[in-house]
Amino acid sequence: HVDGQLESLTSAKDILARLGCSESLHGADLQTSLALVEWRRGDLRQAEVHFSVAREIRGKANDLQTEEGAELLTHYGSVKAQLKDVDGAFAAFQAAQDVHVRLGTLESEKGASLLTKIAFL
Repeated sequence: HVDGQLESLTSAKDILARLGCSESLHGADLQTSLALVEWRRGDLRQAEVHFSVAREIRGKANDLQTEEGAELLTHYGSVKAQLKDVDGAFAAFQAAQDVHVRLGTLESEKGASLLTKIAFL
């Protein structure tokens, strides 16, 4: 099932590239989906790459300061933590926390989950 997902997402990524839309928010969402599938497969390095690309696209589009951006940063930090990159994980979690503070969503389930991840770094 995961391999089928990966194949479909890769095809979609190729289509966006041909259309010149790789750097759009659709491209960021696709990169995030690819990262989540790779993470489930256990390929942390590839997940890290896809999350990084998604973060870069959302940053250029000024779209990291959203709930989706905070979730992306939290996932990225989690992968960094699993890769034992504590500094990278902390930076991503801190950025996600800043977004939650700006949005007023730190006192939510996602905010509490994020703070727990930070505590266990």
